Amino acid sequence: MSVRLEQEGTQIVWGSKDKTEKVWDARTGTMVQGLNGHSKWVNSVGFNHDGTQIVSGACDDTVKVWDAGIGTMVQDLNGHSGWVRSVGFNHDGTQIVSGSEGKSVEEGETRTGAGGRAFNNNSKWVKSVGVNHDCTQIVSGSFRTSGE
Repeated sequence: MSVRLEQEGTQIVWGSKDKTEKVWDARTGTMVQGLNGHSKWVNSVGFNHDGTQIVSGACDDTVKVWDAGIGTMVQDLNGHSGWVRSVGFNHDGTQIVSGSEGKSVEEGETRTGAGGRAFNNNSKWVKSVGVNHDCTQIVSGSFRTSGE
């Protein structure tokens, strides 16, 4: 399960084990969108910088990009070979990064869905990812192997 607050503080997105993402008005507590498209638990969600798109990653090994205003899926990215544990946008929302139990970090283009770089140098599954403003640096955190 994951929850994120949009930068302006007006919306909240919540991903859960019921396979959905829900968008809430942070001021009133009213649900404004229900997003349905994953076939398993949603592990990670996030907003782009201006709050117009949502990214989600789930136990169905997929990453999806949604239009936050109308609730439709705009991209379905299927590059991972394990549960997606963490997702995020770069500053302008043109790139997403995601990390999975398949020990990989993927970068993708949000407008076209084209895959970018893939990094498979984690020794255990990826728990968290982050990206800098212009997507020139990506960080990942994974579980340590025993004895490290």
